[in-house]
Amino acid sequence: MGAPEKVPNAFLVSGQDCGVLVSRDVPESKVPFSLAIKDGNNGEGHGHDDCGSYCIALKDRMVFGDPGVPVYFHATQKKANLSYAHPVPYPAGTMQTSGSKGFSRVIAFEDGKNVTSITYDLKPSYKVPSLRKLTRAAVHDRKARKITITDSFEFSRPETFETALTGYAEPKQLSDRVWQIGGTRIEFFAKGGGIEFKTEKLDILMRSSKPIIRLACRFKGKVKSGEISYVIIPVSA
Repeated sequence: MGAPEKVPNAFLVSGQDCGVLVSRDVPESKVPFSLAIKDGNNGEGHGHDDCGSYCIALKDRMVFGDPGVPVYFHATQKKANLSYAHPVPYPAGTMQTSGSKGFSRVIAFEDGKNVTSITYDLKPSYKVPSLRKLTRAAVHDRKARKITITDSFEFSRPETFETALTGYAEPKQLSDRVWQIGGTRIEFFAKGGGIEFKTEKLDILMRSSKPIIRLACRFKGKVKSGEISYVIIPVSA
């Protein structure tokens, strides 16, 4: 029997209608810290309005990200499908466009031994006339053991802007810009204005007995352009 085939740390499944990245930790890691993130269009069969959505796993469990599970309850299934229930931006108080008219695409991808990065153009996912630019970049640094998500935007006039993390773990605020969620520490950074946070339990019934919790990071006032990024660092297994 020959030597087993080496499995890459990261791989991008990319086609005309999708770009899904799976970025794993180094094989020797005792507590793997990994990322999966997607684009595509919101008209896919059994799909959600979730362009730019992701999952982050620590060891053998998802700590936060897309909270979807195989079984939904009919009473709140439509709410579960909306982008507000996913870890994606919320520009000008607007959710992503449903159907194939809401889409995103990969505009940059780099893969190295220690660092994998990808950038998506999310602007086509939203029907916001004043929105000129909206990108999401994800960087997985295996050596530094951190994942960074950055949303950059520009409007033709000042608008509200927020981004969000979702999942089942209870967020705990440690300082004015640092939170702890499910064994990870999240540090927020912003360009373009001051930020504030809001946590809420969504009125969505899922197979899990725990409610979906949404942690929103938003600018305190309307802004014309800016950036919100957050760095996720594992602190426990």
